[in-house]
Amino acid sequence: MKRIRTIALILCTAIMLSAFTGAMAASGGDVRMVCHRGLHSNAPENTLPAFEQAADAGYKYVESDVQFTLDGVAVLCHDSTINRTARNADGSFITGLKFIRDMTFEDLGKYDFGIACGEEYAGTKIPAFSQWLELCKDRGLTPYIEIKQSMTAAQVTELVNMVRDAGMSGKVVWLAFTWYADSLKTISSSDPKAEIGILTYAEDISAVSLGKTLKTGQNKVFLDVLFCAVSKLSVQRAKRAGLETEIWTLDDANIADAAVWAGVSGVTTNSLLPGSVDGQISAIRALRILRNAARDTNTALYSNEA
Repeated sequence: MKRIRTIALILCTAIMLSAFTGAMAASGGDVRMVCHRGLHSNAPENTLPAFEQAADAGYKYVESDVQFTLDGVAVLCHDSTINRTARNADGSFITGLKFIRDMTFEDLGKYDFGIACGEEYAGTKIPAFSQWLELCKDRGLTPYIEIKQSMTAAQVTELVNMVRDAGMSGKVVWLAFTWYADSLKTISSSDPKAEIGILTYAEDISAVSLGKTLKTGQNKVFLDVLFCAVSKLSVQRAKRAGLETEIWTLDDANIADAAVWAGVSGVTTNSLLPGSVDGQISAIRALRILRNAARDTNTALYSNEA
C-alpha cells in the first residue's frame, strides 16, 4: 500500500509539473507589457515625451486615453478636465474647471502640459491623436487606444479612419469599458479586423456577452480586467468563451507573475519593465498571491481555486 501511495504521489506531481510547464509555454513567454499613459514615472503622462521614453525603455505597447475637443480634434488626456495635468503658460495653477469638451484645440495649446512634471518639460503641449499615431508608427509601438468619453458613431468612425489613414490598421488595440459598448460595436463594424479589449472591474456575464458580440471571425477580442479580480478560474472561463484575459493596472511584480501563471496574456503597468514578468512562480505561491490580492482590495469575484 505504501508503494502504491508513493507511485500515485509521483504521478500527481508529474501531472502538476506538466500542467505548470504548459501554462508557462502558453503565457509566460509572450506577455504584453503595456505602458500606462506612457512612461509617466519620468515624463508628463499622455504626452509625446512619455511615449518616446516608453519606447526607449523597451516597451512595445503603450496606452493612452482619447477625447474630442469642442472643435472636433481628438487629443490625449485621461481626465475630462486639464486641471490636474496642465498649468498656465507661466507655470501657475489653473483656476476653475477646464473641460476638454468645452475647449478648442487652439485653447488647449495655450496651456503647459509638461511643467508640472519638471522644468525640463516646460512648454510640452497636449498631443493630438494624429501626432501619437505618427510617433507610434515611427517607433514601432502598438497603441492601446482607450475611448474615454461618450462619443457619437461619427466620432468613433473618424478615429478608425485616422488609424487607417496613418497606415496603422491592424497595429492598434481599442479599449473601452462596457458602458461604452456602442463605441466598441462601431469599431468592430467599421473595421472587422480590429483588436478590441473590454475594460472591466471583474469577469462578469455582461463583459463576456459583449466580447462574443464583438467577435467578427477576423479579429481578436479580450477582457481587460482589474488585476485583483483575476484568477485562474476566471481566465479559463473567459477562454472557453473565446476570450483572452489581460489585466490593468499593476505595478507589483509578484502579483504580475502570479497573474501570468494564471494565464493572463497582458499586463498594463505604470512601472514594470518589459521582461520583468514571466510567470515563473510555483502554483501554490501563485494561488496564495492572487487570493491575497483579491482579499486586500475586496473586488475579486472568485478566490476559491486552492
